[in-house]
Amino acid sequence: MGTHGVFRFHSVGQGLFYSGLLNKKEGKRQKIFSFVYDCGSQSAKKFLNEEIADCKLLLPNINGKKKLNLLVVSHLHDDHINGLESLLQDMDVENVVMPYVNDGLKLLAR
Repeated sequence: MGTHGVFRFHSVGQGLFYSGLLNKKEGKRQKIFSFVYDCGSQSAKKFLNEEIADCKLLLPNINGKKKLNLLVVSHLHDDHINGLESLLQDMDVENVVMPYVNDGLKLLAR
């Protein structure tokens, strides 16, 4: 039984986009766990879009869609979330962890 991983801080300028894959072999079976922690930037959008495309190349493809086991959103600042719409196109996400948003914050977002 062995576990290997690939982890990457994506070069997006001012912002954060971190992703990883864990591969665990159990006999002849291989399990893959994929995650993304934040996905945004205040720098030129082309850098973020290039990094999103690179990240998607590594993700497993299940039934014609990319598969992400875990998406973590640390907080709702633009430089941490403005790439999520692009990242999540044609993707299935199993679990999302994000800050609690109360009714007051919801009103501010409108």
